[in-house]
Formats: sequence, C-alpha cells, structure tokens
Amino acid sequence: MSLVGDAMLKTSQIPAWATMLDRRMIRTKQGVRTQYELWEEVAQDSLAAGNFASPFLLTDDYRMRSAARLTKLGLQADVPFVALHIRELPGGTNDHRCTPLDTFFPAISALTASGLKVVRFGLKNMTPLPKIPGLIDLVGEIPGDQTLDLYVVAHAELFLTTVSGPSQVASWLGTPQVITNVTSIGKNTLTNPAYTIYLPQRFETLSGERLSLSQTLKHPVAYWEGYETSGFEPLIPVKNTPEEILNSVFEALSAPKLTPSAWSDGDRSVNAIRENLGAISKGQISRSFLEQNDTWIN
Repeated sequence: MSLVGDAMLKTSQIPAWATMLDRRMIRTKQGVRTQYELWEEVAQDSLAAGNFASPFLLTDDYRMRSAARLTKLGLQADVPFVALHIRELPGGTNDHRCTPLDTFFPAISALTASGLKVVRFGLKNMTPLPKIPGLIDLVGEIPGDQTLDLYVVAHAELFLTTVSGPSQVASWLGTPQVITNVTSIGKNTLTNPAYTIYLPQRFETLSGERLSLSQTLKHPVAYWEGYETSGFEPLIPVKNTPEEILNSVFEALSAPKLTPSAWSDGDRSVNAIRENLGAISKGQISRSFLEQNDTWIN
C-alpha cells in the first residue's frame, strides 16, 4: 500500500514517483495504513461518535500569561480574533505549498473591518506584514519568540493558513480552519474534528489547460509534495486568488459544522470522484471555491 489511490495501483507498472520513500507506513491492529489513511479513519470515528477530545493540554497558567502578553500587544481579552500562518514563497523554490503573502491582504482587511482582530505568527525569518489596522503580526512584534503560537491557535475563532505543521496542530486543538493552496489533494484534504474547509490549489498544463478534479487525482501532484513527474506532463501551479481566500474565510465563519446529511450536490460530486479514483481524504472543499470553479468537478 502506498499514498497513491487503489485505482492507480492497479496499473501494470507502478510509476517511479509512487515508489519513493515518502510513504509513511504505520502498522495498526487493523493492518498497515499510511499516516493519511490512519488520520482520516481516526478523525471520522471521532466525528461520528461525537467524542472528540484534544490531546493537547494548555495549563491555566500558560493561558493567563499568554493572554496578558497579547493584551500588551493590542489584543483585548474579550475581542475575537482569527489566527494566521502563511507558508511563504521564497525566490527560487519549487515547493508549491508556498504562497504569495499579498493574496491574503484583502481577507485580513475585511476581517478587521468586520470587528475581528487578526493575529499572525510564524518563524523569525518570515517576512513581516505591512501595517494593517487590527492586525497583530507576532513575526514583526516578537521575532523568534514562538511561545504564544499554541495559545493563538487554540483560542482563535478561525485559523487561516496553508498546508503546514500548524494546521495539523490546529486540527487536534479543535480549531476551525480555512486551509488555502492545498496540494496533494488526494491525501491532504483530510476530515478534521472541527469545521474545516479546504481551498485546493489548481494546476494547468504548459499549454494553459486547467486540470479538473478527476484529472488532478490521476496525476502525481495529487499524492505527494514533490514535483518529479516521471513520465507525466509537467504542470504549473495556480495559486488561490485573493477573492477565493476572502470568500472562503467568511464562508467558514458563517457556516455551521457540516454533517453528511447537510452535504450539497457539489460535496457529493467531489466525494464520488474521490471514491472512484481511490483518493484517501474526505475533507470539506470550500463551497464558494466550487461555485467559482464550476468546471473543476468533472
């Protein structure tokens, strides 16, 4: 078993990219699972049973001290906020999980205009954000100090982010998320214990044709983070637009936690394609994204 879907493994010759070391196999009492399959199974069991409990324990002392420090930085205790973490796009990288910072600026401005604060955190070598009223940029305010990160993620109304380690932590803190520019959508769009929606990154061919969901799930980019295509046509990543990010943020803030009984026709179509092509993950794709990209589901 590997990270590729069952439908692809039935081919007479497994492509080279499917035999790479990035397979993350875990043996369980139910058999061998990839880490992504195991995540999906555990998350769905927790949701179905209604017994989700975070494995993280934040002490009262940590919460109190963190709240006091954030107050000094401009976040009043009774003001709701959105957490923000962006995997940056440094020059010369081919890591298509990274994304331009400016695509998030309209969402930040709209959130702060609505009365919410935005608290951005990250590593000390990240780019400080421009001054936006209502934005608290911990990267610029306290560079290199990440002791507030866990508190920020745990107490946020919503976590706006990209595919990254912090997004996995947020999942098990129970924090709702909008995860943008999602790559490896056959395995990275996982069900989460909190209401979380995904904005898939699209891809296009060198001739300019944009891939549909089905076409993407038949290509290596749907199953691993690298970009070695081994016989497949090279693709150009298409980042989520500022409008897509903005719409998905307010979709997440206004929507209740979805259950299968509340799925739309678009949700059902996405899951039918995933099942047909052997994709691992079953997380919620942004409905506003589906409306803006109506040719993606085919």
